[in-house]
Amino acid sequence: MSGKEAADVSDEDVIRSYEESIAPGGVMREYLRLSELVCILRSTIFVHGQVIGNDFVNCGEGGVAQSVGCVPLGSDCTTWSNVPDLRQWANELNAWSKKSIAAWEAQPTWKRPPTESIDKDWLGRGGADLIVYGTPATRVPSVVYCRWLEVNCMPKPYPDSLVEYLKNEGISRVIVGHTPHGNCPTVIPHAGLSVIMGDTSYSSMKSDLSYRGDNRGDCVCEIALAGSSCRISGRTGSAGTSDSTESPAHQVVNYYVGEGGDPHIGAVQPISEEVTYEKRFFVKASLAALEGRKSRYLLCRVNGFTNTYQEETKEQVVNVFGSGSVLPRNSSRSRRLTSHGEVFGHSFSGADGDVVEHIFRMCDRDRDTMVTRQELLTACSDYQVRLALTWSFPDACLQDVFAELDANKDGLVSIEEFRASIKGMPGSNEGSRRASKSPSEASASPRITD
Repeated sequence: MSGKEAADVSDEDVIRSYEESIAPGGVMREYLRLSELVCILRSTIFVHGQVIGNDFVNCGEGGVAQSVGCVPLGSDCTTWSNVPDLRQWANELNAWSKKSIAAWEAQPTWKRPPTESIDKDWLGRGGADLIVYGTPATRVPSVVYCRWLEVNCMPKPYPDSLVEYLKNEGISRVIVGHTPHGNCPTVIPHAGLSVIMGDTSYSSMKSDLSYRGDNRGDCVCEIALAGSSCRISGRTGSAGTSDSTESPAHQVVNYYVGEGGDPHIGAVQPISEEVTYEKRFFVKASLAALEGRKSRYLLCRVNGFTNTYQEETKEQVVNVFGSGSVLPRNSSRSRRLTSHGEVFGHSFSGADGDVVEHIFRMCDRDRDTMVTRQELLTACSDYQVRLALTWSFPDACLQDVFAELDANKDGLVSIEEFRASIKGMPGSNEGSRRASKSPSEASASPRITD
């Protein structure tokens, strides 16, 4: 932004840019002053996280609570009022947020610097209640740090009572971000209401396309609203969803949702004797007819950190989803290790904690909490393991990989040693990545050799 070479930008320059951004007149301060936690435009409601959550830590019953209607009370952000009128709730929540920003402007530093990781220490500054509201420590159902997914991270429909409430308040669409969910928006349809998850920020892991550490690649989609019409268009990232040579690197998505839209978008396979909870696919998107190919659907199955994709014709989708049979595999099927962005600071229900722990467990074949060289070799038959190791050890031979993982040289790799060596992954302790490849050399098919 300053027109300098990266090597000429000092740490002091970076610190100064942060300080200037939150100083009076700074871009971040202006953003905070003008931003709103919830925005209602005609029949569409926008929030960052969700209007209902099933992964809260300190509020709700079993982690489940509706955020819509809740306005924090008091300075410690532990209680809230229930405002039944939707637009009044939006006004009061935004007013509370602006009051918190004003308190931060008046007192941006702590009265006493925190010395312990306890609420009492961290609440001693202006706007602290708003900071808590946007973290996993929130004690109030939040629209910021909030998501609503099945245990295996598949899309989850709203409860009927919430659907009816929103429809009675004149809402036909809820658009949210916060939770990356594959390579294009995920639509969750209800009768008279569409929920659209628009975050694709981890769609092309290890793309390094624009800068080292670029997880997005050139995946881009827009959600365009015009009256009752809602169109989703764009393309998946250049790493694509497919390992097949028959599929194009980019998949162009183009479809309408909601009133007058494609009725198949968002459909989830019903559970049957053949189709178990873990084997279900849902219709992710409609792919445009390009380069001599007919239009088709992109199907997706999410299981924790793994996204499985497959392209299918409309006829096949109708047949398979209606027959209760398992989706037959075709040449377009592929799997991608991905992240759901915020892992909420703790191991969310039903998953294996963070990505690094998930990969470690795949390597620990005998479940003795240690990985041997033979176990690592066996685990490398799995694409996810090869991908994870390639992120940290591009083109390395297995012997060198194991030698670096085995920090204490006892012939065994513990979870602590594994976590210290795996870098550049969501959930790893270090954000730096050992990338020896330029963006143009980055491969979508990782290679680990023995």
